Amino acid sequence: MTGRNRVRNAMHYRPIDKVPVQFYYTPVGYYEHGEKLNDLFETLPGDFEPFRRMQVPVIEESAFDASGNYHFFQRDKWGTLWEYRIFGITGIPVEFPLADISALEHYAFPEAPELSGPKFEEYLKKVSERQKQYYYLQHAGSLFERLIALRPEEDVLCDIALG
Repeated sequence: MTGRNRVRNAMHYRPIDKVPVQFYYTPVGYYEHGEKLNDLFETLPGDFEPFRRMQVPVIEESAFDASGNYHFFQRDKWGTLWEYRIFGITGIPVEFPLADISALEHYAFPEAPELSGPKFEEYLKKVSERQKQYYYLQHAGSLFERLIALRPEEDVLCDIALG
């Protein structure tokens, strides 16, 4: 039974040969366990995508503050400034490009991926090949998550409530 069939059968409460497995590659897991995690995952193939060895992260000295605590800031391609206090855990947005909604008029969105051409065709082929064997998912986050990274959450909720 392929991973794709296993996951589909499980979702529809049909018989399966074993419980579907999805590995979630986290930097903190690799930081804590190193190559042993790669070795373990290699022996237990997943049902959502093929196994690939992941690089064990090295934390740069600049990611620590004067007290030795993990703490740094990083701006993303959307213009949001994120604060990180725990390695491997998503940061907290602390500076929002659309905190003032009037900034929307001049806000420049990041370049969207191409929906045609050689790169897009290559991506489609890759997804098509993976879907033959695996229950392939592309994780992109949600619209609400993006909204509360561009504008403070309370403002987003008020904007929604006020139409």
